[in-house]
Amino acid sequence: MSSKFTNVRLGDCCSKIGSGSTPRGGSNVYLESGEYALFRSQNIYNNGFATNGLVYITAEAATKLKNVTILEDDILLNITGDSVARVCIAPSEFLPARVNQHVAIIRTDSLELNSKYTRYYLSSSYMQKNMLSLASVGATRNALTKVMIEDFMIPKPPLQIQQKIADILSTLDEKIELNRKMNQTLEEMAQTLFKSWFVDFDPVHAKAGCKSDAELEKAATELGISKEILDLFPSELEENEMGMIPKGWAVKVLSDVIDFQNGYSFKSKELHKDIINSTKVFKMGHIHRGGGFKEEGKDTYFYNMNPERMNKYLLKQGDILMAMTDMKANMALLAHTALMPHTNRYLLNQRAGRLRVKDSSILNYPYVYIFSNHPSTIQDLRSRSNSGVQVNLTTIAILDTKIIVPAPNIHVIFDEMVLSLFNKLFVNNKEIINLQKTRDTLLPKLLSGEVEV
Repeated sequence: MSSKFTNVRLGDCCSKIGSGSTPRGGSNVYLESGEYALFRSQNIYNNGFATNGLVYITAEAATKLKNVTILEDDILLNITGDSVARVCIAPSEFLPARVNQHVAIIRTDSLELNSKYTRYYLSSSYMQKNMLSLASVGATRNALTKVMIEDFMIPKPPLQIQQKIADILSTLDEKIELNRKMNQTLEEMAQTLFKSWFVDFDPVHAKAGCKSDAELEKAATELGISKEILDLFPSELEENEMGMIPKGWAVKVLSDVIDFQNGYSFKSKELHKDIINSTKVFKMGHIHRGGGFKEEGKDTYFYNMNPERMNKYLLKQGDILMAMTDMKANMALLAHTALMPHTNRYLLNQRAGRLRVKDSSILNYPYVYIFSNHPSTIQDLRSRSNSGVQVNLTTIAILDTKIIVPAPNIHVIFDEMVLSLFNKLFVNNKEIINLQKTRDTLLPKLLSGEVEV
């Protein structure tokens, strides 16, 4: 990257550069919660720190790893494997923490380099390509060494300008993160309503105990709905093959309400890197653990295929994408789904299946999507998967999954309420993409001095 600023060697401007260490006992000593977090490569992304898969260790284990203690404003850089070169700032809210051997700590001298400025430089397209090229030389596994990192050359404007560059880019990142948190809240609101109406049957139970309009009004208020909506629900349950469900509701299988499409097995000759004129490929890495769409999915490539085939696998907004395979020893994604927020932006890859609703007046995608990620649905699907080292879901197992279909008038009300939430989510996703484009366009111009602050 050409720059009007003087280049300096990164190792000459840091008080620490070095990889972490894994506690003795490995994953067997990991905890779900605790005082000391252990940061691993799956937590490190160029767009920030991911909490999925975050583990903790005991105070005793942390003491043995005190030489790899994370401090506030440390830069975390993935140095091995497929995630090599991903980089972020250590999140202060999860300190104290340690880091494992697949991640390097870069601690800049605050009188020489601003840590956030340095992190942005390392995440620039120029440095990402440079690091990936270095990591792929001379080894069967991608790796960056301490010497390589120390020898990185980085533009060094005055500290005041470094801070301003970091502030400009951070403002964009903060808005992106705010939108992501808003989306998480919107989805949680939809899940809460679904659980109340279609899992716990709260309106039915509330209505069953009412003997007057006044009691119905009170029950509706406590549920946060109108009396008119409560009146739509039956007042009793009846026995069904899925247990007790509201009277008059039906039980169907997914094949009655959705069309299913397996993903395409892309050929290497279809791979190309023309990002501007290409379509992304949706892979299992785009599904969050626990469900949900992850824009920064791992190993995203770009392909070129004939129009007929492309149309078959092209995804649209509202498509539900299910993970169909996983490792039995470390099952995290199998059966979980993501809701596609874009139209004509992704192609469906193998190992993921597309669920697309047949008739939105009977069941629309918000209902099917939330149902697909409910713990009871995940448990049911996994119980009907095969039992090999690599666990797989068949198309038949998915289509044979039983689903409760509520009365049409109740589904219409639910659909209207939840669609408004998902439409806000889709708008936020579009804004995220625009903000990312703005940031990625500004980043090299600011770092090179082409755009002055």
